[in-house]
Amino acid sequence: MKNILILEDDDKLRAHLHKALVSEGYLVTQIASISELSYLINNGQGFDLLILDRLIGQEDSKKFIPNLKQKWPSSPILILSAISTSVERTDLLDMGVDDYVGKPFSISEVVARVRALLRRITGPAPVHIVIRNTVVDIVNRHVIVDSRPLVLAAKEFLLLKTMAQTLGRIYNKSELLDTVWSSSPDVETNVVEVTITNLRKRLATHGSEISIKNSRNLGYWIEN
Repeated sequence: MKNILILEDDDKLRAHLHKALVSEGYLVTQIASISELSYLINNGQGFDLLILDRLIGQEDSKKFIPNLKQKWPSSPILILSAISTSVERTDLLDMGVDDYVGKPFSISEVVARVRALLRRITGPAPVHIVIRNTVVDIVNRHVIVDSRPLVLAAKEFLLLKTMAQTLGRIYNKSELLDTVWSSSPDVETNVVEVTITNLRKRLATHGSEISIKNSRNLGYWIEN
């Protein structure tokens, strides 16, 4: 699962971007200040893509582009800016920025730009994922076990798809809540455990050899 960083000081806009990207299946880290960006450059984990608002208060994120390219050279940078001139776009592209969206913009456009940028570095996502005797059809949202269709509830399929796309990767409860339920406030606290239990039962009853593992201190994953 791709990990995206958003730097945006408009709380409402940042929340909309976060919700839209999480619903696409991305992990999203949100920050709202240049000081947080500086901390991540010096101490942060890796990110697959960076979304930066150009002006954060009185500070300019543009000056950090060289440091970001040095820290994460293969991670595309998408700039959001109210300064929408050809000179501005040219300067940013010459500095190593990969794409630019002028404000105001639609959230769907930003999400589409993110997908396009990630395709450049990863290629198209697989349509089918084969795990032992089970095929997970990402596009049509079908599961086939030994040539027999297995019907799953919507959230069960999203859980399966999330873990199947990154075999062996461990997801903690918070990450699954973000990805599958978009951290909805009305979700029961044990919804992950209940859905995982139901998914395991459906897979086992249908004869699937997919094995969903878990550790109380770590999270959930599908064995490779």
